Amino acid sequence: HPQAQRTIRRVFRKIAEGGDQVVFSTHSSLLVDVAYFDEIIRMESKCEIVNGKRTAVSKAWQLPMARMIDDLETRFPNLKGKVMPESMRDRYSHAYNPRRNEGFFASKIILVEGLTEEYSLPIYADALPNCTFDPQGISVVECGGKGSMDRLFRIFNELHIPCYILFDYDSGNSDANIINKSKELLALAGESQDTPQTLFVADCIACFLKKWESDLKGEIPDADTLAGEARKELGLSVDSGKPLIARYIARKLIERTPPQVPPSLKTIIEKAVAVKWNKTCLKAKADASVADVSE
Repeated sequence: HPQAQRTIRRVFRKIAEGGDQVVFSTHSSLLVDVAYFDEIIRMESKCEIVNGKRTAVSKAWQLPMARMIDDLETRFPNLKGKVMPESMRDRYSHAYNPRRNEGFFASKIILVEGLTEEYSLPIYADALPNCTFDPQGISVVECGGKGSMDRLFRIFNELHIPCYILFDYDSGNSDANIINKSKELLALAGESQDTPQTLFVADCIACFLKKWESDLKGEIPDADTLAGEARKELGLSVDSGKPLIARYIARKLIERTPPQVPPSLKTIIEKAVAVKWNKTCLKAKADASVADVSE
């Protein structure tokens, strides 16, 4: 039961705080916490051909706290010597929830801003050949806004989980902080920080020029009609329920014959399904981005 899992996690934490080491294996997102990323050892097994024979090869990945502190102090020199493990955990503690922690058990992750994408992308993916997420171990992780995307990307990427980032660039927004965050995400993925002129899609990142709703509207001719039906059926006001409306539209589009997937989303989903782990995204110099404990 979920309540029992949360209870046992607290018990394990108390035992560890008392000075004893606790080691356990789990497939439950309730028994891990992104704030304690350095205590997670991610096991990965793959079939490879070794000496002409098909062999299961296993590796283990762990991200040391010191590596993350080094990266943060390199990016923000004014923090040199001021970042402690406790403050680093505080930076990540707000990101904890079971749905986000699901990423630790995924073969690939699609990081998205909010519920609109989380609700809709799997529906569209089901309508595309070889793109259904669950059978491939792909998780859509909602980050609670653009502000946390880079933090979660660093954790998952450094544990060698291939990640695809999808967000709204918010072009034209008067808030400079929002635009700066968009540029920061593009730079994190190794892309140009120049403002895109239209939908931007690369191998590990994509962004709508303005927003999901407005940019996709041109690809869904009856978008307003479908949105009106959704509000009527779901009892939504004009200014509420955007994720529910997006999910409603997605379901209606794929129920058609043939299923209709907006071209932009088709391109993004195919890129996300094909994403591969590339390299460390941490700035500080070190021998390795993560500790390979497979030896």
